[in-house]
Amino acid sequence: MKYMDAVKFPMSNPKWLVNLLLTGLCMLIPVVGPIVVLGYGVEVKIFVIQNGYAASYPLFDFARFSQYLVKGIWPFLVALVLNLVLMPCMMCVYLPAILGPHMTNDPSLGILLSCGSAVLLVPLSLLLAIVAMPIMLRASLMQDFAGAFNFAAVKDFVSRTFMTLVVTQLFIMLFGLILTPIGLCLCFVGIYPAMTYLMLVNWHLWTQIYEQYLSRGGQPIPIKNTAPSAFPVQ
Repeated sequence: MKYMDAVKFPMSNPKWLVNLLLTGLCMLIPVVGPIVVLGYGVEVKIFVIQNGYAASYPLFDFARFSQYLVKGIWPFLVALVLNLVLMPCMMCVYLPAILGPHMTNDPSLGILLSCGSAVLLVPLSLLLAIVAMPIMLRASLMQDFAGAFNFAAVKDFVSRTFMTLVVTQLFIMLFGLILTPIGLCLCFVGIYPAMTYLMLVNWHLWTQIYEQYLSRGGQPIPIKNTAPSAFPVQ
């Protein structure tokens, strides 16, 4: 895995700063904005998979707003279902970690409950992210809801790339902890370009993991795609 290549990937296009600002501006649009950005991410992932990293990546283009919106609906719906299913698991650990001392009359037991839950929070978050990654990738590439939840295919993906997924998710968590405060320091609105930067890094890593999966005998994910020329690098 080329982690530093992923960090530099958002800057590989000469107009990278304008791209971050435009995508961050789109994120400010209520409800629809994040879906559109997800659709843009679909095109970035497909473009990189089909053209390689040397071809940079297509810039965000408001003229393609409706196309992005259509492509982003599937990963958005899949992410929504994943959150509805996985959030209760997180809350079962998160709430005791925060409210442990108030959930029992024994202060020592409450502190123990809080500390134990806090320790479990990181590995549980990591595990859920590992499971979610191939599901979200399938939703993006296949543009299909049911196909994203092909659990046999998801299990095969995770089994062939498990350690890479673990290290990559830890890297993303750490990089996000570094990048987020920088965005907040830029008059708060800088958080949106920072989020876009982090997403581009994440998409680059996803395509690397997918290539690794294929190199280890995994089955290609069917790509529902318009022609690559529809995603021009400007």
